[in-house]
Amino acid sequence: MSELHFPWLELSVVIPLIGDFVVAAIKEAVTARRVCLVVCGLTLACATGEWIDFAGLATFEAHDHWDVLEFVFHEDVFVIDELNAPLLPLAALLYALTVLST
Repeated sequence: MSELHFPWLELSVVIPLIGDFVVAAIKEAVTARRVCLVVCGLTLACATGEWIDFAGLATFEAHDHWDVLEFVFHEDVFVIDELNAPLLPLAALLYALTVLST
C-alpha cells in the first residue's frame, strides 16, 4: 500500500480533538470563536493537503507515512481511497463554514 508523504490523516483527526479542549478552556465567547475558526482552518488545510498528496501518488489507496496508530493496533486504521479523498476537505469546509456562520 502506498504511503502519504506526511501524516495528513492523523493530523486531520488530532487537531480538532486538541482544539476542542483549548476552546472549552476559553471563557470569552469572541476569543473562543476565533480559536475555533483557526482550528477549523488548520483542519481544512490538513485535509486539503491529504487530498493533494493522494492525487500526486496516483494510486487506489494510501495511508500515513508515520502511522502512530499502526503501532498500537498493528493494522492500518486510517486509510484513504479514491472515493473519500475529496470528501474529507469538503467535510472540513462544511464544519468551518458552519462555525463561521453561527
